[in-house]
Amino acid sequence: FLDLAQRVGAGEDDVTVWQALAQGLSGIDDLLSDDVAAATFRSRVGALANPALDRIGRTPDTGDDDRTRELRATLVRLLGRVAHDPDIVAAAPEMRDDDDPTLAAAALAVVAHHGGADEYADVRRCWKEATDPQQEQRHLRALAEFRDPALTRHLLDEILEGGVRSQDGPYVIRGALRNRAVGPMVWEFVMTRWDEL
Repeated sequence: FLDLAQRVGAGEDDVTVWQALAQGLSGIDDLLSDDVAAATFRSRVGALANPALDRIGRTPDTGDDDRTRELRATLVRLLGRVAHDPDIVAAAPEMRDDDDPTLAAAALAVVAHHGGADEYADVRRCWKEATDPQQEQRHLRALAEFRDPALTRHLLDEILEGGVRSQDGPYVIRGALRNRAVGPMVWEFVMTRWDEL
């Protein structure tokens, strides 16, 4: 798949193509358990996606159309979450505040993927203090993307204690189940606490 992605992605600037590539590459990344293979894979993903981001520009421009903004967000998410690109990871906290909501959401996903307790506390605060439903949902669901089991356990306890609305809880749990780092722990939690959920 990576060879195909390199042939298809070389010189490609169509967001639909990149979304399909990103989905496949993210799926492969989720399956890699060998550290050496994962590092090699991440390097190749970075070499594939960075030129595309450079072509459209790393920062938004007022003349960008919707598809260009979507493409930038797709590439930022791919580079930050799959390639672990250090420049993207370092820039993600600032990009969270971008006026472009697609880029802000992608940056938030990168922050959560690489974040620790301080970032979790900040995202949780943003969820609790959100003044519009989109911001509230974006930050709540980002809490499920943190990879630290202790933070995920805190989130699951908050769901059990009613801190997360009952209509939102299943979606947050689904997100945490898809998180490779904590998914098995979340599944065990669901199995043992099903009656309480």
